[in-house]
Amino acid sequence: MKKLITTGILLILSAALLLPVAGCGEETNGLEQPEETEPVASESNRWVELLNVIPENDTTVNAVYMQDIAYLHERQTEFPDAEPYAVMRLSMTGSSGLFRHYFDMTDPEADVPGEYRETIGFTLEEVGQMITSGIQPYIYEAYRGNFDEKVIDNAVKTGPRSDELEIIEYGDMEYYRWGEDNAANLNERTHVRPLGKGHRLALPGDFAFWVTWDEGIETMIDCYNDTVGSLADIDEYKLMAEGLSILDAFSGYMTTDTNSYDEVKDYLERERNCPNGKDMMNALNCIWRTYPCLNHTQPWRQERGLTQMATTLQSYW
Repeated sequence: MKKLITTGILLILSAALLLPVAGCGEETNGLEQPEETEPVASESNRWVELLNVIPENDTTVNAVYMQDIAYLHERQTEFPDAEPYAVMRLSMTGSSGLFRHYFDMTDPEADVPGEYRETIGFTLEEVGQMITSGIQPYIYEAYRGNFDEKVIDNAVKTGPRSDELEIIEYGDMEYYRWGEDNAANLNERTHVRPLGKGHRLALPGDFAFWVTWDEGIETMIDCYNDTVGSLADIDEYKLMAEGLSILDAFSGYMTTDTNSYDEVKDYLERERNCPNGKDMMNALNCIWRTYPCLNHTQPWRQERGLTQMATTLQSYW
């Protein structure tokens, strides 16, 4: 439970803005404020495009995490004093999912990127954006980037566990499958497959879908083809996706749970003396500030309990 709470807190904090900006309730100096209007989410919004590949169901609608790694790298060139690793290790990319062990430092001699290239044909360097949602073991993961399908095809057909590989036709696409749904094999544990699960991999367009069960990968393909409902069909999520663009964010966490900065701060204070608490506090030593934006969305927030949080890495940028 402690690990779950910690993960949730890190996800909330990782919805970081790249530049400090003015809050929503700016001082008016006595001048009359113009009437607020609700922003309309653009269909070409990159966050909406990510939401479009995650199916809408009782689990995914509760929480979703997105990150634009390419945009983070782009901004790093403008802010050379930033600490990108500290930011990345607080993100979903560095804490779970396909790349959860990509930054593993327990074995300094391990060629982790090489293992990814050998197993699935791409590394984190090829990933531009990512999105994930779900509850274990049914986690939906999608990565968007510059993938070479021929390199990937050769890797999965010649790399580890290629003897288990099946190529499954689904609709007008194919996907790679290793083993039974969610079947773990502790003798096959690697950085890519921490529990030895076979996984499924699909490559629609510039996406790579990575899940552990057939229905999951097939539903994501259906979402990509716009034949089933996705999170992009939910007006509230589309609105918050537009908010992430307005806030110039590189990542965002959307959830139906309610959280506050004070709750996060109190939790971190309590955990300061636990084995990993000090490291966590050092990573979060900068002042994180909850951003009370999108206040005009309050009516639907009350109706569905959806909450959007964004924070500023003041010390980093």
